[in-house]
Amino acid sequence: AFLANAKATVRASTLADYEGVIARHLSPAFGHRRVRDVTLADVESFRGAMLTQLRTEEAERIRVLDIPEAEKQARLLVVAEERGIRTANKAVGLLSMLLNFALRHRWVTHNPAALAKRVPAATSREELVESNVLAPEEIRRLLDACDADLRPLVMTAVYSGLRLGELSGLRWGDVELDAARLYVRQQFSSGRFSELKTKTARRTIDLPSSLVTELRSWKLRCPKGELDLVFPTSTGTPMSPQNLLQRRFYPALRRAGLRKIRWHDLRHTFASLMIHNREPITRVQAALGHASPAVTLNVYSHLLPIEDTGAAHRLDQLIGFEIPVARGSNLVAEGKSPTRRRSQVVDLMVAKDGIEPPTQGFSVLCSTN
Repeated sequence: AFLANAKATVRASTLADYEGVIARHLSPAFGHRRVRDVTLADVESFRGAMLTQLRTEEAERIRVLDIPEAEKQARLLVVAEERGIRTANKAVGLLSMLLNFALRHRWVTHNPAALAKRVPAATSREELVESNVLAPEEIRRLLDACDADLRPLVMTAVYSGLRLGELSGLRWGDVELDAARLYVRQQFSSGRFSELKTKTARRTIDLPSSLVTELRSWKLRCPKGELDLVFPTSTGTPMSPQNLLQRRFYPALRRAGLRKIRWHDLRHTFASLMIHNREPITRVQAALGHASPAVTLNVYSHLLPIEDTGAAHRLDQLIGFEIPVARGSNLVAEGKSPTRRRSQVVDLMVAKDGIEPPTQGFSVLCSTN
């Protein structure tokens, strides 16, 4: 029922994400249960078991890698502290959405998953963004370490802030090299082309001359295909994110002597460069395709420069106060204190109607039938 309803309200990629989390995590844990029998203790127990499972799987994968032992131990330490937190929180969040759906239909009387607190990451998002942003010198090292076919893709990511899905869906018809700009109009994700999530995600990006020169050269040798993609595979088809990361991007980072970062950190790098250049936050928002400046500030406010700009002094000038000069004694401004208003206590009246929930099971709730 939930998935059938979601099919009409969310993008295909989001629906596929829901289906994956339900099939892999939620159904094995709750598929045999009646929805109304799920408790907060069940949700928290599920979250803990999921974290343990994800960390065990990742640790096993790292142990068989052919890498130096010191690097292996460093990765295992990160796994023990941070692996799976985002995925577990995401699964609990989806479970809460499922139970809210049941609550709206009065199949349950409350949503226990809404009471489950998110697991805090060992590293805050601000620390993660800041630690993974590449400095200008590191960008140059990475570009020098890229092969001839990877360099234009990485350079476009750093200079435009496009997401990987947007880069994968970019066509030559969306690029105007003479005008030094490109248009973000679609994305390729989860094996299909799709519209962008919001109107603001459809945007125009101005290109620096160095990137225009790089793309001109790349266009001459770019693999041709019916889809007219800017960054296709050797046969002209859309890129595989997994192949791009494992076979090309991560090796380039190692050759450059850089830490392992996510592809999405190239987008963070672009944003940090714009902020460093003191571009207005609204311009950063437009370039990133965020729905509002508030979204941009929520992610990047810690990167904004903080300095004494004389704002307090300008407030006095604007209102018209003259700034007194103290001569031997303290000067006290005369004036009345603002009138205080006593706050009132407002009783919240909550209707209590008896709800007799049916016996729907969790699998029925999730069903697309």
